Amino acid sequence: MSDPTDRAWQSTIRTRVLVAAAFFALWVVAIEARLVWLQVYRHEYYVVLADKQQKDIVDVPARRGDIVDRNGQPLALSVDAASIWAVPKKVEDPDATLALICQAIGGCPPGEKNLYAKRLRQNLKCVVLRRKIPPDEAARVAALKLPGISLRTEPKRYYPNVELAAHVIGYVGGDDYGGLSGIEEAYDSTIAGQKGSVLELAAAGVNHSVFARRVLRAPTDGAAVELTIDRRLQHVVERELRDAVVYHRAAGGTVIVMDPRNGEILALANYPTYNPNGYNDSPEENRRNRGVQDFYEPGSTFKLVT
Repeated sequence: MSDPTDRAWQSTIRTRVLVAAAFFALWVVAIEARLVWLQVYRHEYYVVLADKQQKDIVDVPARRGDIVDRNGQPLALSVDAASIWAVPKKVEDPDATLALICQAIGGCPPGEKNLYAKRLRQNLKCVVLRRKIPPDEAARVAALKLPGISLRTEPKRYYPNVELAAHVIGYVGGDDYGGLSGIEEAYDSTIAGQKGSVLELAAAGVNHSVFARRVLRAPTDGAAVELTIDRRLQHVVERELRDAVVYHRAAGGTVIVMDPRNGEILALANYPTYNPNGYNDSPEENRRNRGVQDFYEPGSTFKLVT
Protein backbone atom coordinates (compact mmCIF):
# COMPACT_ATOMS: atom_id res chain seq x y z
CA MET A 1 0.00 0.00 0.00
CA SER A 2 1.21 3.52 -0.84
CA ASP A 3 1.81 6.03 1.83
CA PRO A 4 -0.93 8.77 1.92
CA THR A 5 1.73 11.35 2.66
CA ASP A 6 3.31 10.65 -0.74
CA ARG A 7 0.03 11.35 -2.56
CA ALA A 8 -0.38 14.62 -0.59
CA TRP A 9 3.10 15.73 -1.59
CA GLN A 10 2.45 14.98 -5.26
CA SER A 11 -0.86 16.84 -5.13
CA THR A 12 0.84 19.89 -3.65
CA ILE A 13 3.51 19.90 -6.36
CA ARG A 14 0.89 19.47 -9.08
CA THR A 15 -1.13 22.43 -7.73
CA ARG A 16 1.92 24.63 -7.57
CA VAL A 17 2.92 23.75 -11.13
CA LEU A 18 -0.58 24.50 -12.40
CA VAL A 19 -0.60 27.87 -10.60
CA ALA A 20 2.81 28.76 -12.01
CA ALA A 21 1.77 27.67 -15.51
CA ALA A 22 -1.42 29.71 -15.28
CA PHE A 23 0.56 32.74 -14.11
CA PHE A 24 3.05 32.46 -16.99
CA ALA A 25 0.20 31.93 -19.44
CA LEU A 26 -1.52 35.08 -18.25
CA TRP A 27 1.79 36.94 -18.39
CA VAL A 28 2.38 35.84 -22.00
CA VAL A 29 -1.17 36.78 -22.98
CA ALA A 30 -0.77 40.21 -21.36
CA ILE A 31 2.56 40.81 -23.12
CA GLU A 32 1.16 39.70 -26.47
CA ALA A 33 -1.94 41.85 -26.00
CA ARG A 34 0.24 44.84 -25.17
CA LEU A 35 2.41 44.24 -28.24
CA VAL A 36 -0.66 43.96 -30.46
CA TRP A 37 -2.00 47.19 -28.97
CA LEU A 38 1.27 49.06 -29.53
CA GLN A 39 2.28 47.65 -32.91
CA VAL A 40 -1.14 47.35 -34.55
CA TYR A 41 -3.68 49.72 -33.04
CA ARG A 42 -1.15 52.43 -32.06
CA HIS A 43 1.18 51.93 -35.00
CA GLU A 44 0.46 55.22 -36.76
CA TYR A 45 0.74 57.23 -33.54
CA TYR A 46 4.20 55.91 -32.68
CA VAL A 47 5.43 56.26 -36.26
CA VAL A 48 4.52 59.96 -36.15
CA LEU A 49 6.09 60.31 -32.69
CA ALA A 50 9.33 58.68 -33.86
CA ASP A 51 9.46 60.98 -36.89
CA LYS A 52 9.05 64.01 -34.64
CA GLN A 53 11.92 62.85 -32.43
CA GLN A 54 14.28 62.12 -35.33
CA LYS A 55 13.20 64.67 -37.92
CA ASP A 56 12.30 68.32 -37.89
CA ILE A 57 10.83 70.48 -40.65
CA VAL A 58 12.39 73.95 -40.49
CA ASP A 59 11.13 76.98 -42.38
CA VAL A 60 13.68 78.62 -44.68
CA PRO A 61 13.00 82.36 -45.07
CA ALA A 62 13.01 83.83 -48.54
CA ARG A 63 15.16 86.77 -49.56
CA ARG A 64 13.19 89.97 -49.92
CA GLY A 65 13.37 91.61 -53.31
CA ASP A 66 15.56 94.67 -53.77
CA ILE A 67 14.18 98.20 -53.85
CA VAL A 68 15.95 100.41 -56.39
CA ASP A 69 15.57 103.97 -57.68
CA ARG A 70 14.65 104.92 -61.26
CA ASN A 71 18.26 104.37 -62.38
CA GLY A 72 18.59 100.93 -60.79
CA GLN A 73 20.62 102.18 -57.81
CA PRO A 74 19.98 100.07 -54.67
CA LEU A 75 17.93 101.56 -51.84
CA ALA A 76 17.19 98.31 -49.93
CA LEU A 77 18.99 94.96 -50.17
CA SER A 78 18.94 91.53 -48.52
CA VAL A 79 22.24 90.26 -47.15
CA ASP A 80 23.20 87.08 -45.29
CA ALA A 81 23.40 87.26 -41.50
CA ALA A 82 23.89 84.66 -38.78
CA SER A 83 21.25 83.79 -36.17
CA ILE A 84 21.90 81.96 -32.89
CA TRP A 85 19.92 78.73 -32.50
CA ALA A 86 19.94 76.22 -29.64
CA VAL A 87 18.93 72.61 -29.06
CA PRO A 88 17.84 72.76 -25.38
CA LYS A 89 18.41 69.04 -24.73
CA LYS A 90 22.06 69.34 -25.78
CA VAL A 91 22.83 72.47 -23.72
CA GLU A 92 24.75 71.15 -20.72
CA ASP A 93 24.62 74.24 -18.46
CA PRO A 94 21.97 76.78 -19.58
CA ASP A 95 23.09 79.54 -17.19
CA ALA A 96 26.79 79.29 -18.06
CA THR A 97 26.00 78.96 -21.77
CA LEU A 98 23.78 82.02 -21.71
CA ALA A 99 26.42 84.05 -19.84
CA LEU A 100 29.04 83.24 -22.48
CA ILE A 101 26.67 84.05 -25.36
CA CYS A 102 25.68 87.41 -23.85
CA GLN A 103 29.33 88.26 -23.35
CA ALA A 104 30.09 87.38 -26.98
CA ILE A 105 27.29 89.56 -28.39
CA GLY A 106 28.10 92.58 -26.25
CA GLY A 107 25.62 92.02 -23.44
CA CYS A 108 21.94 91.16 -23.06
CA PRO A 109 19.30 93.42 -21.48
CA PRO A 110 17.65 91.85 -18.39
CA GLY A 111 14.34 91.19 -20.15
CA GLU A 112 16.04 89.68 -23.16
CA LYS A 113 18.29 87.50 -21.00
CA ASN A 114 15.28 86.15 -19.11
CA LEU A 115 13.61 85.33 -22.43
CA TYR A 116 16.68 83.42 -23.61
CA ALA A 117 16.86 81.50 -20.32
CA LYS A 118 13.21 80.52 -20.66
CA ARG A 119 13.73 79.28 -24.20
CA LEU A 120 16.76 77.18 -23.18
CA ARG A 121 14.59 75.40 -20.62
CA GLN A 122 11.75 74.63 -23.00
CA ASN A 123 11.10 71.05 -24.06
CA LEU A 124 11.60 71.82 -27.74
CA LYS A 125 13.95 70.38 -30.31
CA CYS A 126 15.26 73.73 -31.48
CA VAL A 127 14.78 77.38 -30.45
CA VAL A 128 16.15 80.67 -31.72
CA LEU A 129 17.91 83.00 -29.30
CA ARG A 130 18.86 86.05 -31.37
CA ARG A 131 18.37 86.67 -35.05
CA LYS A 132 20.63 88.33 -37.60
CA ILE A 133 23.63 89.34 -35.50
CA PRO A 134 26.66 91.25 -36.91
CA PRO A 135 29.55 89.19 -38.38
CA ASP A 136 31.95 90.00 -35.53
CA GLU A 137 29.46 88.78 -32.93
CA ALA A 138 28.78 85.64 -34.96
CA ALA A 139 32.51 84.91 -35.11
CA ARG A 140 32.83 85.21 -31.32
CA VAL A 141 29.85 82.90 -30.72
CA ALA A 142 31.21 80.32 -33.18
CA ALA A 143 34.62 80.40 -31.45
CA LEU A 144 33.00 79.36 -28.16
CA LYS A 145 31.96 75.97 -29.63
CA LEU A 146 29.19 75.58 -27.07
CA PRO A 147 27.29 72.24 -26.98
CA GLY A 148 23.79 72.62 -28.39
CA ILE A 149 24.47 76.09 -29.86
CA SER A 150 24.72 76.67 -33.61
CA LEU A 151 24.60 79.50 -36.13
CA ARG A 152 22.24 79.55 -39.10
CA THR A 153 22.40 81.88 -42.05
CA GLU A 154 19.28 83.94 -42.71
CA PRO A 155 18.61 86.93 -44.99
CA LYS A 156 18.69 90.33 -43.31
CA ARG A 157 17.35 93.60 -44.68
CA TYR A 158 20.02 96.25 -45.23
CA TYR A 159 19.66 99.87 -46.28
CA PRO A 160 23.01 100.91 -47.81
CA ASN A 161 22.20 104.63 -47.97
CA VAL A 162 21.26 104.78 -44.29
CA GLU A 163 18.76 107.67 -43.90
CA LEU A 164 18.32 108.40 -47.60
CA ALA A 165 14.62 108.15 -48.59
CA ALA A 166 13.90 106.41 -45.29
CA HIS A 167 10.27 107.57 -45.18
CA VAL A 168 9.68 106.33 -48.73
CA ILE A 169 11.35 102.94 -48.33
CA GLY A 170 10.13 102.16 -44.82
CA TYR A 171 11.49 99.29 -42.73
CA VAL A 172 10.87 95.67 -41.75
CA GLY A 173 10.54 93.91 -38.42
CA GLY A 174 8.62 91.37 -36.37
CA ASP A 175 9.07 87.61 -36.17
CA ASP A 176 8.43 87.18 -39.88
CA TYR A 177 10.55 90.20 -40.84
CA GLY A 178 7.64 91.69 -42.76
CA GLY A 179 7.24 95.25 -43.98
CA LEU A 180 6.07 97.70 -41.33
CA SER A 181 6.19 101.01 -43.16
CA GLY A 182 6.60 102.68 -46.54
CA ILE A 183 7.20 100.68 -49.70
CA GLU A 184 8.28 97.72 -47.58
CA GLU A 185 4.75 97.52 -46.16
CA ALA A 186 2.74 98.62 -49.19
CA TYR A 187 4.38 96.02 -51.48
CA ASP A 188 5.15 93.41 -48.84
CA SER A 189 3.31 90.63 -50.67
CA THR A 190 5.43 91.30 -53.76
CA ILE A 191 8.78 91.87 -52.05
CA ALA A 192 8.60 89.18 -49.36
CA GLY A 193 8.65 86.09 -51.59
CA GLN A 194 7.63 82.61 -50.41
CA LYS A 195 9.47 80.78 -47.63
CA GLY A 196 10.68 77.22 -48.15
CA SER A 197 11.16 74.23 -45.86
CA VAL A 198 14.02 71.88 -45.02
CA LEU A 199 13.89 68.45 -43.37
CA GLU A 200 16.57 68.12 -40.72
CA LEU A 201 17.56 64.74 -39.26
CA ALA A 202 18.41 64.28 -35.60
CA ALA A 203 22.01 63.42 -36.47
CA ALA A 204 22.59 66.84 -37.98
CA GLY A 205 24.15 68.21 -34.83
CA VAL A 206 26.38 65.17 -34.36
CA ASN A 207 28.11 64.17 -37.55
CA HIS A 208 27.10 66.97 -39.93
CA SER A 209 26.37 64.39 -42.60
CA VAL A 210 25.53 65.63 -46.05
CA PHE A 211 22.30 63.64 -45.70
CA ALA A 212 21.34 65.48 -42.50
CA ARG A 213 19.39 68.15 -44.41
CA ARG A 214 16.99 67.70 -47.29
CA VAL A 215 15.21 70.52 -49.06
CA LEU A 216 11.49 69.86 -49.21
CA ARG A 217 10.55 73.16 -50.83
CA ALA A 218 13.08 75.76 -51.96
CA PRO A 219 12.29 79.36 -50.99
CA THR A 220 11.19 81.75 -53.72
CA ASP A 221 12.90 85.14 -53.60
CA GLY A 222 10.74 88.23 -53.70
CA ALA A 223 10.44 90.49 -56.72
CA ALA A 224 12.39 93.72 -57.02
CA VAL A 225 10.55 97.06 -56.95
CA GLU A 226 11.74 100.04 -58.98
CA LEU A 227 10.69 103.49 -57.73
CA THR A 228 10.40 106.77 -59.59
CA ILE A 229 12.70 108.30 -56.95
CA ASP A 230 16.04 109.62 -58.20
CA ARG A 231 18.67 108.85 -55.58
CA ARG A 232 20.89 111.82 -56.46
CA LEU A 233 17.99 114.27 -56.47
CA GLN A 234 16.71 112.76 -53.22
CA HIS A 235 20.09 113.38 -51.61
CA VAL A 236 20.13 117.03 -52.68
CA VAL A 237 16.57 117.61 -51.48
CA GLU A 238 17.24 116.03 -48.09
CA ARG A 239 20.41 118.06 -47.62
CA GLU A 240 18.72 121.36 -48.45
CA LEU A 241 15.67 120.53 -46.33
CA ARG A 242 17.83 119.71 -43.32
CA ASP A 243 19.77 122.98 -43.68
CA ALA A 244 16.54 124.99 -44.01
CA VAL A 245 14.94 123.39 -40.93
CA VAL A 246 18.05 124.00 -38.85
CA TYR A 247 18.49 127.57 -40.12
CA HIS A 248 14.87 128.56 -39.40
CA ARG A 249 14.73 126.52 -36.18
CA ALA A 250 11.61 124.78 -37.42
CA ALA A 251 10.02 121.70 -35.87
CA GLY A 252 10.25 119.86 -39.17
CA GLY A 253 9.74 120.09 -42.88
CA THR A 254 8.64 118.23 -46.00
CA VAL A 255 9.62 118.53 -49.65
CA ILE A 256 7.98 116.69 -52.55
CA VAL A 257 9.46 116.97 -56.06
CA MET A 258 7.10 115.86 -58.84
CA ASP A 259 7.47 115.67 -62.60
CA PRO A 260 4.45 117.74 -63.82
CA ARG A 261 4.41 115.94 -67.16
CA ASN A 262 3.48 112.54 -65.78
CA GLY A 263 3.04 112.95 -62.01
CA GLU A 264 6.08 110.84 -61.08
CA ILE A 265 7.52 111.53 -57.63
CA LEU A 266 11.23 112.24 -58.10
CA ALA A 267 11.99 112.98 -54.46
CA LEU A 268 10.10 112.94 -51.17
CA ALA A 269 11.93 114.10 -48.07
CA ASN A 270 11.00 114.69 -44.43
CA TYR A 271 13.02 116.11 -41.58
CA PRO A 272 13.63 114.95 -38.86
CA THR A 273 14.40 111.55 -40.34
CA TYR A 274 15.65 108.20 -39.08
CA ASN A 275 17.88 105.23 -39.94
CA PRO A 276 15.76 102.22 -41.07
CA ASN A 277 18.65 99.86 -40.20
CA GLY A 278 17.87 100.61 -36.54
CA TYR A 279 14.42 102.17 -36.61
CA ASN A 280 13.77 101.37 -32.95
CA ASP A 281 16.50 103.83 -31.98
CA SER A 282 14.41 106.74 -33.34
CA PRO A 283 11.15 108.08 -31.88
CA GLU A 284 7.95 107.25 -33.72
CA GLU A 285 7.45 110.94 -34.54
CA ASN A 286 10.59 110.90 -36.70
CA ARG A 287 9.39 107.83 -38.60
CA ARG A 288 6.08 109.38 -39.68
CA ASN A 289 5.95 110.37 -43.35
CA ARG A 290 4.49 113.86 -43.07
CA GLY A 291 4.29 114.20 -46.84
CA VAL A 292 1.52 111.58 -47.13
CA GLN A 293 0.30 110.99 -43.56
CA ASP A 294 -0.36 114.52 -42.27
CA PHE A 295 -3.27 116.80 -43.18
CA TYR A 296 -2.59 120.30 -44.46
CA GLU A 297 -5.01 123.15 -45.06
CA PRO A 298 -4.70 124.35 -48.65
CA GLY A 299 -3.71 128.00 -49.21
CA SER A 300 -5.35 130.55 -51.52
CA THR A 301 -5.00 128.46 -54.66
CA PHE A 302 -7.22 130.87 -56.62
CA LYS A 303 -4.49 133.53 -56.41
CA LEU A 304 -2.67 131.60 -59.11
CA VAL A 305 -5.49 132.57 -61.47
CA THR A 306 -5.54 136.28 -60.50
